[in-house]
This record gives sequence, structure tokens and C-alpha cells, in this order.
Amino acid sequence: MDSIECRNVMPRMTRDFLIEFDSSEQAASAQEKLSQMVITSDGEPLFGEIDNRGDSLFVTLTYPHEIGEDATVLVDGVAVRIKPFTSFVAIKNGMHQEEGFAFFTPGVAKFAPADRSHVKEIYGAVMGYFGVK
Repeated sequence: MDSIECRNVMPRMTRDFLIEFDSSEQAASAQEKLSQMVITSDGEPLFGEIDNRGDSLFVTLTYPHEIGEDATVLVDGVAVRIKPFTSFVAIKNGMHQEEGFAFFTPGVAKFAPADRSHVKEIYGAVMGYFGVK
């Protein structure tokens, strides 16, 4: 079984981590290996989101079911027990919603961002309302 050569693995959120490499070639090789890892019992990928950033990968463990004691993942065609390498964090009770709405009262509306603005623009509205530059 080929290992993944990396410089550093840094946890981000509960299911996300950044893997740093010495080269983009190492990152591409690791991306290929990680994308082929599937849970043996149902064929679901373990890492469904892998963002290649050149010499690093931002990886999310997307497997949506509980990982039991007997769960295995295929690594280079070999079944490996995955439980010893994972921690239970939480069962998600919802998914991210990409579209949202904001309502501003008349006194605040003049500071509101333009329609269809990114959510980060609300910060400017709050700062503007309170007169903070």
C-alpha cells in the first residue's frame, strides 16, 4: 500500500483539514489516492470534497453515516478498519443553505447592502448603522 507523502496535516473544522506538500506533484498524487478511498460496505467515498490548491489539499470527510467498529475503507484495494483513525463529533442535523435572505427595518435599510450581495456585506451595514468606519 503506497503512503501519502506530505509536509503537514492541519485540522480546520470538525470534518475538514489542510494537507501541505512539498510539490504540486505530491498533492496531485495524494488527491488521486484520497478520492479513491471508499467505504467497503456501501461504496460511498470517505473524502467527497478535495480542493487542490497547488501544493496543498483542503479535504473534507463527507461520509454521511456513522462509522462503526467494523467499518473498512478500501485503500489501494485493501480493506482497512477506519474507526481507529476517526473521532465521532456530531450527527449533522442540517445541510448548508447557499441562499439566504435579510430583512432591514426602515431605519437600517439605508445602510443595507445591494440586493444579491454576499453575506459578508452585512458587516458594512452594521458598521454604517453605528457610524463606525
